[in-house]
Parts: sequence; C-alpha cells; structure tokens
Amino acid sequence: MSPSWLYELLRRDRAQGHQLYQCLPRQGRKYRRRAPGHASASKIPFRVDIEQRPPAVDTRQQPGHWEADTIIGHGHQGVIVSVVERYSRFTCLRVLPHRQAPMIAWALIDMLISYRPWVQTITVDNGLEFAAHTIAAQHLQAQFYFCKPYHAWQRGTIEQLNGLVRRTFPKKYSLHQVSYQALEREAQQLNQMPRKVLGFRTPLEVFKDLQQRAPPPMPIAPSTTS
Repeated sequence: MSPSWLYELLRRDRAQGHQLYQCLPRQGRKYRRRAPGHASASKIPFRVDIEQRPPAVDTRQQPGHWEADTIIGHGHQGVIVSVVERYSRFTCLRVLPHRQAPMIAWALIDMLISYRPWVQTITVDNGLEFAAHTIAAQHLQAQFYFCKPYHAWQRGTIEQLNGLVRRTFPKKYSLHQVSYQALEREAQQLNQMPRKVLGFRTPLEVFKDLQQRAPPPMPIAPSTTS
C-alpha cells in the first residue's frame, strides 16, 4: 500500500459518486501549464534571491525562518496575509482590503513584531505586493529572500498552509467581509492542530517551547544595495 495507490483509490471512489475524498485535508487540483509571461522579479527593489538564503533554513533544524504569502478573495475582494514559521509551523493570519505593497509590509510588521527575536528570515514570492519588503525588514530586523519565478515549491510550507486556509475560505469566497476575529479563530485552529511532522504536537506547543529558549543568533544578512 502506497500513497499513490491510496490517492488512486480516492479518485476512483469520487468518480463513482462517493464522498471519501472530502475527508482529505486538502483537495488536489489538476496541473495547469502556465502561460509564458514576464515575471515581476525585476520590478522589486533590493530583491535578494533565495540562492543567497542561509543553507540552515532548508534543514528546518533552526527556528526563526518564516514564509509569507497572500490569499486573494473572489473577484479580488479582500486579501489574507498568511505567514508560517518553518520549524514549528506556527501561523499568523491577517485580512486586508487590498494588497498594496506598503499595507502588506505593515501587516507583516504588526503580525510578527511581538516575535521579533524569533524572526530571522522571511521567504516570499515575486508578487509586487512584497515590493515594500525593506520597510518590514527594517522594523523586524529580518532579511527577506525571494523565490525564483514560478518555483512555488521553494515555499512549500506556506503553500500547504494556504490550502488549509482555503478549506474555510474557498476561492469562490469574497474576503472583504471577513473579520479580524474570524481570522484569529482560523489561526488558533491551525496552531492547535496536532501535526505528524511535529511528533503529533501542535504548532502552538512547539512555538511556545521556542520562546522559553534564548533566541537564535542572527545570521549575517546579504547586502541589499544596488
């Protein structure tokens, strides 16, 4: 018995009109080939490529490294800013009326400033909503790194998180009426969900343990001057 066999069983069960697939935490989607286009990486000032990110980030053995993204509502009505800590999977969510870069930067500051000693790096994609990353970097004393265009797998943790958030707020859902309290409840539920990868501990438990320790030493940030 293998994962691929189980997914094939679920696919055939769904084709027969049954509902086993609804028990999955995320529903898969078909691969969609991207149309060629001009990536926005060159439009982001002081962009630092993920290749310059410290190798320790990849191992997940050191806390303090985060990923961030945005979840867009139906018809571009509202946006959720999502962040997740790679080591503990601790999650923060914030709803905004739009995704203009300065607003996104200040939302990141507001969400993470309380955890600043445990915020060393933040990895994002090349969306122009992160063009004001230097504002957040200065206040959080953290270094931003940008994935290569169309390499979503380089931020696999946030992609997985967004899929979980989409269970509550699907793509057909407008986000402009989602309240701060609703997002806080969603984040609490995700942070209190036991994870196999954490030895069936919750992200909240693991992150609280981190806060009892001395913060990790800050890595040497690459230059962001042109």
